[in-house]
Amino acid sequence: MIRSALLLGAGILVATALACAPAVAPPAAFAAGTVNCTSPANFAASAQRLVATFVPNPLGPPGNVPTSSGPITNPGILSDLAAAFSLAPTGFLNELCGSTGNPPVSLFIQDCPPAPGVCTVGSWGYRQRATGARFIALSAGLWPGTARALPYPAFETAVIDNLVGVTGLASYVSASNDSPEMTVLAVMAHELGHILFWNKGLINRPCPS
Repeated sequence: MIRSALLLGAGILVATALACAPAVAPPAAFAAGTVNCTSPANFAASAQRLVATFVPNPLGPPGNVPTSSGPITNPGILSDLAAAFSLAPTGFLNELCGSTGNPPVSLFIQDCPPAPGVCTVGSWGYRQRATGARFIALSAGLWPGTARALPYPAFETAVIDNLVGVTGLASYVSASNDSPEMTVLAVMAHELGHILFWNKGLINRPCPS
């Protein structure tokens, strides 16, 4: 599903406690702001963490929105977000940052679930119908540990493997730009495409004959 997003660059508990142990309070949640597009560094810093348990629901009430569980501190993530911002074409940034009449996006990095949960590269984006607010969440699975994001071919391989449940089917020719920031930009572009599909009412638009 995410493969087509590369075209934009040319232009997807173990909270097990002892029976007598006191309950551990969940991380504090804060209202999430939208992206700050004044510089690459500010853009990266405006992304927020999101708990692994949040499930997006475009039809939910206004209160059912992702909330920040704190700023991003992983240096690999911050570096890649800033580099992806610098790499992005102007038209993409205008849409992401709210310069086209639509509200700017709130950007999250969604935590991986604790073991034995599986951390995939699956990401999501949606527009909430009740308010028009727009959200994108990139999976923390894009970043192994504190390293930079997966190279684009490795990311696409993971997507295909997750989709079909079989490894080793994907093969690629070399690309001129398979950098971590290209992976991040491609994923953001794909998820923004989901949002624009509804923003522009494409589901009700007839195909040209």
